[in-house]
Amino acid sequence: MCHIVGVTPEAPTLEAALGGRKPEEIIKVTGKDLEDVRAMFTKISGNEVKLAVFGCPHLTIMELRELASLLDGKKLNEGKSLMVGLSRMTYGLAKTAGFIDPIERAGAILTDCCVTGQNPLVHIEGVDAVATNSARGARFFQTQTAGKCQTYYGDMKACVNFIAH
Repeated sequence: MCHIVGVTPEAPTLEAALGGRKPEEIIKVTGKDLEDVRAMFTKISGNEVKLAVFGCPHLTIMELRELASLLDGKKLNEGKSLMVGLSRMTYGLAKTAGFIDPIERAGAILTDCCVTGQNPLVHIEGVDAVATNSARGARFFQTQTAGKCQTYYGDMKACVNFIAH
């Protein structure tokens, strides 16, 4: 894991993130670097997607809020599935906040596990095209199926658009 200055709560500033120490290494990530990763894990256009997977690692409360908003009033398309991995604690908070109901009404399956790594999902017969917003998840789907499962790696909104109406 890493701290991202201005994003991670424990890293409001570079100084706070480093605890007064000097950085051991500085790595600059460019827009091209991000595009290259997206291209590496996007092997399909998305229209072939049969399953969307969020939660590698588990979704945060903010991601669940976004997903609830994207799925509110929608249903999964016929033949499409959605798996969502989240912790029990986050589930409880999201349930209280009203984020779980729209996700479940749309037809998603919520699970208390990270939904890609060492997961039987990668072996479900007929699932050969998966959309995810997780580079880690996309890598697992590709490698654990020896390339039989193709992936679309994009933001949550794009992934939802492939599976819900």
